[in-house]
Amino acid sequence: ADWQGCRPRGAVLPVEGLTKLQSLTPQMHAELLKAGDSSLADSSVIHFLHFWKVLDQLRCSAVEEAPLVGELRAFRETLLNRLDRNGGKISSQFLAEAVRRAQRKSADTSAWRPLKDVVTNLTAAETAAGWWGQSSLKLALDELSTLLLPWLQELVEDYSRGSRSAKIFCVKDVAGCRCRG
Repeated sequence: ADWQGCRPRGAVLPVEGLTKLQSLTPQMHAELLKAGDSSLADSSVIHFLHFWKVLDQLRCSAVEEAPLVGELRAFRETLLNRLDRNGGKISSQFLAEAVRRAQRKSADTSAWRPLKDVVTNLTAAETAAGWWGQSSLKLALDELSTLLLPWLQELVEDYSRGSRSAKIFCVKDVAGCRCRG
């Protein structure tokens, strides 16, 4: 299933957008509808982080995945758990620390650099505006999704067709590996 294929409105997907997914099984459809934001009065939208989680849970477990996929899953779960515990908001300080932690543990530390830069700019803007004297800026699920989505899209593009893809193909060529179909 493809987020862009659903024609989302930024980081939220109107429930009626699910009908645009031809590869959507009845089980996926039901799970995505349950993922609609029930904490809001309007549960007619699905936020990107919930969409990602549901599709990740329902995908075939037999697929071999790269280490970064597991890292991204753990990062997403950290953020969603924090949102659940804190009334649907996450502090920019927590986000900055979560990104730093994920980058330190990552098999591809440079993949996290663009997100770290965005979060650093966000916290720097807070500092300039005087936020640190009080509590840090709180981000709602839609704001967090809006922050993460462009980074993830760029990362997928880079691994699919960019410089990371070229490096992977070079290693496969040297090692004599074949792509599985």
